[in-house]
Amino acid sequence: MGGYLSIGTVYNDLYELMTPHYEFGISYDFKKKRDNEHLVQHIVLGYLLGFDKRDLDNTESLIRKVLDGWKPTQILDIVSFLWSQQKYLREEPEGDKKIIEKIILIWRWIYENKYKDRSKADITEDDKGILSVLGRLTVFLPQIDEEYSMWLLLSVPYVKMRGSSFVIKSLNKFDDAGSVGYVGKIFLKMLEYFIPDFDKKHIR
Repeated sequence: MGGYLSIGTVYNDLYELMTPHYEFGISYDFKKKRDNEHLVQHIVLGYLLGFDKRDLDNTESLIRKVLDGWKPTQILDIVSFLWSQQKYLREEPEGDKKIIEKIILIWRWIYENKYKDRSKADITEDDKGILSVLGRLTVFLPQIDEEYSMWLLLSVPYVKMRGSSFVIKSLNKFDDAGSVGYVGKIFLKMLEYFIPDFDKKHIR
């Protein structure tokens, strides 16, 4: 399995055949960190590209099995890999919308199922790391509304851990009337925790 996981390309016709191996790998303790990263990448690609016909709301889908298992390293790998897709989406505009919607669905699932009702006192160091990288997914949001602002307000106290500049740069693109008020609140929340080390032109 390790040899197949090392291949960067995921093939639709092989995905179903590999599903039992992916399921086994989700709970397997890989000796090499890279093998676990590749496993997560294959599963995320299968979800984004529709190779796994079971969606996020299906507890039998591979992506749900990873999320429900909630191993911090795997969750970090999911979010980091989703964030990395921005460079590829620009090259394939026709498929962008559906994939971006699926990325946002993962962020929504994580917020609703893991953090919505959590008190700040219950946020662990692993949680802080996850919340910090979730903020990077702002690059995929179409606007900032009440729902999205709640996700970001939860993340901004921790974004300095993994680079606040990515979040600030993404927030700066939202200049529509509906978004600017929420963006302002997010920046103010950020300033309660740290002064961003970033070009001042990105903070209006």
